[in-house]
Amino acid sequence: MNSLDAKANAVGYGGGEVAVLSDSRYVHLCGNALRFAPCPTDDELASSNEEELRWCEGADVGVITTCREQGIIAYAERHKSLEDPRIFVHHVKENAVVAVLSCHGELGICALALCRHSHRLVAIGDIPDHNIMLWDWRKKCKLSSISAKMSRAVNVSFDPANTNVFASTGTTLQLWEIEENDEVVSCYVGDLHKEDRDIVHHCWGAEGTLFLASDGGEILHVSARTGGRVGGRSWARVADCGIASLAVTMKHLLVCCVDGQMIWLSNDSYEVAMSMKCSQGAISSISFTSDYHRLVAGTTQGKNLIITTTTIFIIVFIIILFSFFFAYSSFL
Repeated sequence: MNSLDAKANAVGYGGGEVAVLSDSRYVHLCGNALRFAPCPTDDELASSNEEELRWCEGADVGVITTCREQGIIAYAERHKSLEDPRIFVHHVKENAVVAVLSCHGELGICALALCRHSHRLVAIGDIPDHNIMLWDWRKKCKLSSISAKMSRAVNVSFDPANTNVFASTGTTLQLWEIEENDEVVSCYVGDLHKEDRDIVHHCWGAEGTLFLASDGGEILHVSARTGGRVGGRSWARVADCGIASLAVTMKHLLVCCVDGQMIWLSNDSYEVAMSMKCSQGAISSISFTSDYHRLVAGTTQGKNLIITTTTIFIIVFIIILFSFFFAYSSFL
């Protein structure tokens, strides 16, 4: 296993969501501010002059998500103060908050998701109800609300290919569909053979499928269309500890574990293409550039890592080649 010491930096970073805005820029929360920073290639040096801090509206901001296609950022107050927690929609090009959404009766907001091709936004409220709230952020109107208490949902994301479907996880998977009247209803989920597992993370794959991660280092591939397991496969153990985050590329599933291990798996066979250890702590958030050549990762130690995936695979290939050469030389 290789040790990964990528380009890292931090300015009061709390280990939350990191999101790539374009192939050259990413954003994350830094205290109560938005920090915009460059994501250079290996042969480029990041300049502090390219970094920018913009103070957030509201207080105790702790949740963030982005939509590259529409050029917007949504962030929310993590806990209720004197007022109900609010969600702020920030337009990047206009450098202005274009919508403020007040979540009446909620104790806090723990997750957000923006739809790529509509003005829909989903927020998950804090304990005890874990309410899922669907908003039209442009109209500043809450469309519907439904409880995800059964799964204690803390993660949510839209199906990138279907504006009417989204998923949430916390202790199990729940699929949700938005009907014509904008009401949110729970969809059928097949037998996940969950047993005593907690399903703690998810990410969308190709053709309306989802990869699920358990608290015991296992993954499962399911269909959001049928609610069943893809290819009839059962849970596959890929790590000896819990999984902190997931991300998918065209060919690989990236699994990041709580011990800092990063594992690239084949999407089809779950075969390990590469495994590395991050010395900066567990990676809690991953965001790829559009060409998948670079990723920005946030760690629990408050570091941001910029990783060039093509360079990593070349290094691993060279290591494998040298290992084969020495093994062959020893045999001779």
